[in-house]
Amino acid sequence: MKSTFTLTLAGALVASVIAQLPILNPKWEAFPHPGVSVLSVGKDGVNGPGLNDMPLPSYTMTKRTNGLVPTPCVDIANNLNPEYDVLCPVTSVEVYDVLYSDCPIPKVICRCGNSSSVHTPDVLAQRLGRVPLKGRQLVRVLMNTVPLEPQCGAWANGADININGSCYSETQSAFLHEVGHLIDYRVGLDTSPYTQPWSGRAAFTDAIATDNCVADWYAKQSYPEAFSEMAVITAWHLYRQHYKQLNPLIENTVCLDNQFAVTIPILSEYYEPGQVGCTSAYDIPNTCVTPPCASLKTREEQQAQYPGVVFEDAEKYIQAYTKSRGGNLTDVGLQFVA
Repeated sequence: MKSTFTLTLAGALVASVIAQLPILNPKWEAFPHPGVSVLSVGKDGVNGPGLNDMPLPSYTMTKRTNGLVPTPCVDIANNLNPEYDVLCPVTSVEVYDVLYSDCPIPKVICRCGNSSSVHTPDVLAQRLGRVPLKGRQLVRVLMNTVPLEPQCGAWANGADININGSCYSETQSAFLHEVGHLIDYRVGLDTSPYTQPWSGRAAFTDAIATDNCVADWYAKQSYPEAFSEMAVITAWHLYRQHYKQLNPLIENTVCLDNQFAVTIPILSEYYEPGQVGCTSAYDIPNTCVTPPCASLKTREEQQAQYPGVVFEDAEKYIQAYTKSRGGNLTDVGLQFVA
């Protein structure tokens, strides 16, 4: 059966020569359509636990009533594309501080109003919580916006993630994929003086050229997408290995051997299950939306409250992402026919 949907991907495609993958089109796919999302429920849905079963730390969630909305959420709300999105007045943005048991610093989730077209706060908290700790810490804010029509979409901009719509509620792979983009930019920027994602380096592009396949149909879009689909597969592999579960993946995807060899050393640092304790966190600016607004702790006060945790500015990762896309931060709308 054919279905058509619009996918809004502000962070999905990198507008640079290095991101193009014309060579991938002839390659076959390790996971045929619908692709690596099948790993959310176990390979082919039958071979044991999948990504939806990854461990979830206990958490408490508090809805803000202090009039403050994280500035990244305000920026996302103010820059939605009316061609694809229902506009989101900043006064309608709900903000939740989520404290997970494996880290003393809350994560921030924003929603564009209480609509059936967005996830419930608990679904968002659970999907984010199942991302292993070090990968989760790369997310400054998780936003959930409303699509203009029933559709699925997601993007990452170097530090923030926006989930457009509610159809990923049973698909942990989408969240791991978007965090994969954050890992790609983090490693690329922190290990080299240039502003391209790591996926554009010869180590990865040569591995793809040598292998006989890529992860799935979506991996053919660009090197960053190929890397983020590998992030999903690697998360599944690490989870299954960690819990000593039967893992048929390796023997069935030998065509990805070279991509595994170069990505596992990077991705395992962020996606190894069982991590506990935070060593870094983003300093998140806030905007007073509905005065009078309470004041939140300054970075200095946070540093004093959480000794040993480094609070950093996400701006350099946002700027690297922006530069890699030619300075364009507008959404990229793609029409796919399945």
